[in-house]
Amino acid sequence: MKEGRQASSGFNVYSYKNRYKDLRIAYGRNLVKYYQHCLNYGIREGRIATGSTTITDGISVYNGVDYGAVYNFQYYINKYGDLKRTFGNDDIAALEHFVKYGMREGRQASAEFQVQSYYNRYVDLRRAYKNNLPSHYTHYVRYGKRECRNATGMSVMQGYATVYNGVDYSAIYDYNYYVGRYADIKKAFRNDDEKVLQHFVNYGMKEGRQGKVSFNVQYYKTNYRDLQKAYGGNLKDYYMHYLRYGIRERRVADRRI
Repeated sequence: MKEGRQASSGFNVYSYKNRYKDLRIAYGRNLVKYYQHCLNYGIREGRIATGSTTITDGISVYNGVDYGAVYNFQYYINKYGDLKRTFGNDDIAALEHFVKYGMREGRQASAEFQVQSYYNRYVDLRRAYKNNLPSHYTHYVRYGKRECRNATGMSVMQGYATVYNGVDYSAIYDYNYYVGRYADIKKAFRNDDEKVLQHFVNYGMKEGRQGKVSFNVQYYKTNYRDLQKAYGGNLKDYYMHYLRYGIRERRVADRRI
């Protein structure tokens, strides 16, 4: 029984375990308990003990928290081959992996919840939780679903930071454009829009990085001799000139060279 061996055509312990969620919650991986339950109660209750090769109703409660709003066992293991190979039909182990590792890794475990979409859509949550991804999952479990927040379909960040040290850089900076153009920035800051903006202000402009499709610093520099005389090779000054004066003067800065 400990080994899960079948000794009757009418009872398969894995089928019994797969079929009944209440028993998995009660007995976990203790196979002997399933045999004993069938003997003591299951037969009398008319429970079926054969024919279930997969779990259709996976456990979603872990340490008293129901993750059903962001987790579905079959979705999780079918989406990730490594998990299916590792856990098979063990929904208890799969849920434990999701809570301990999967949320931290940003894995999707339900068609109704994409953590990156949730992160992108809601600036209030980004400010509260930063890149602590498990907090975004648990917020949806505790509040977001009840608040009818949308947790899918947002591939670009909304409401990203544009103000740094009291200066609004939105005329020359677009978070989605910046991280989309520079893979090293996206890799370094893991979607932290405040840190990405800080990089642009403190380093990106000096390096001549383009922060928005409508402003190309090399074109701006080449096109205006008065600015060349004033700023020489100090690229950051060209960005700041456009921000403070160039827009108002209707200077052109979006032609690529």
